[in-house]
Amino acid sequence: MKSVAPKPEQSVVKKMPQTSATSASDPTVTKTKLVEQIKPEARDDRSVASLLSKIIMLEGDIRKVSTINEFAVLAVNETHKVVPYFQCFLWRRSKFGKLSIQAVSGASQIDSDSPAVRSVVKIVKFLAKKFEDKSVSPYDATPEDVPFFDEWAEMLPPNTLWCEFTDAKNIRKLSAGLLFFRETPFTNSDVAAVTPLLDAYRYSWYRLDQVRRENKNILGGFTRSRLFKYCLLAGLIAVMFLPIRESVLAPSSVVPRNPVVVGSPIGGVVDQFHVEPNAAVKKGDLLITLDDRTIKNEVSLAAQELETAKAEYLRSAQNSFSDQDSKSEIELQKARVAQRALQKDFAEARLGQTKIYAGRDGVAVFTDPNDWLGRPVSVGERMIVLADPSEKQLDIFMPIDDALYLQPGAEVRLFLNADPTRPLKGSLTQTSYEPTENDGALSYNLKAKIEDDNDFSRLGWQGTVKVYSNEKVSLFYYLFRKPISAVRQLFGF
Repeated sequence: MKSVAPKPEQSVVKKMPQTSATSASDPTVTKTKLVEQIKPEARDDRSVASLLSKIIMLEGDIRKVSTINEFAVLAVNETHKVVPYFQCFLWRRSKFGKLSIQAVSGASQIDSDSPAVRSVVKIVKFLAKKFEDKSVSPYDATPEDVPFFDEWAEMLPPNTLWCEFTDAKNIRKLSAGLLFFRETPFTNSDVAAVTPLLDAYRYSWYRLDQVRRENKNILGGFTRSRLFKYCLLAGLIAVMFLPIRESVLAPSSVVPRNPVVVGSPIGGVVDQFHVEPNAAVKKGDLLITLDDRTIKNEVSLAAQELETAKAEYLRSAQNSFSDQDSKSEIELQKARVAQRALQKDFAEARLGQTKIYAGRDGVAVFTDPNDWLGRPVSVGERMIVLADPSEKQLDIFMPIDDALYLQPGAEVRLFLNADPTRPLKGSLTQTSYEPTENDGALSYNLKAKIEDDNDFSRLGWQGTVKVYSNEKVSLFYYLFRKPISAVRQLFGF
């Protein structure tokens, strides 16, 4: 940050620590300096005339500016002609009372995040409270009076001149002002010289178009007042007690209600799918064919064994008239024929089960048939789900960390990923007491039905469900339920 070089008439002490140390060593300096430095000083007529001439010229220049930037650059740099200083800052407040540095003497640009600018903002806040009822006041910073004196002394000299732009008609009490720094105390002559110039600055400041527009904003002025801050705080506290219905968000999908699961009746290998995914089927339609070559061989072998058993039975029956031993084997051969007949019937029944038919009308819901062809399946393994497109429900997975006390009949709103702008209404039909694993996380499985006349959902669509509890809680509890739970789990109270 560059500074304007002091003029020859300035008396600037080069070593800042000596000035601060002197102030800190003598406790009486803090209380008396402000009085001592405003004692009248003698001036000759020539110097007074020169000073008045500079003030008049500077007043004329400041009245010609039309923008805030022009005003700020002129004020922080040209005021040096009237009051010597080491550094000058023009500070101002935004619409909502945020304090910022508008311009710095000797600098074309300002970095609001620089340590020096942050220190100046802190100094302005400190002096604004100290000189709340004064527009012009010199001040000498001391360690006893300033909590952040070390930070102040590291960046800037301890002696300041506080100049505040105030206007009785202005809505804001603190709109803008100048803050001068130098290493020697500001005197009564400096105050007397800057006072008429400050009137000109005030007049020109409040006639800038941008400032006038801000001052006309009554709402903006009220939002910067202390009353507004108190009202805002009271309003926030009151809002926290508003009763609202507790709710939770959970992932969901549209699934069929009362579906018919088509599984494999026997163990085998999938040979062919006769339907396409999501195709409409009728009751009795052929859906899947399993590989039947092994079972056909079993049927053929069972038929041959049955014929052999019948032949042996017939031979034993014929020999029983002459051979007593053959007569005793008739019952055994008869039982063997019956066993072979059962084996043949079982094999034929298995052969009939290689063709799987639809047990009801509906839509065949399954994945790509190519994922099944040639794949061995076990008995009862699900391959197809037959569902009625008009019979749908929501499968909801509520995380255990977001669990609420829910009962059947609770209101549900579904936001589908396909069209989140049109939520669908529904109601909870089933709750769960035991969590299950879903996508690697424990969650409670809930069921809900869609009760919207404009239901456009389709089976398999995904979305997010907002489930409302029948109980009402305060807004504070609704917002901070999770943090409170985390704190209780951490500290155990």
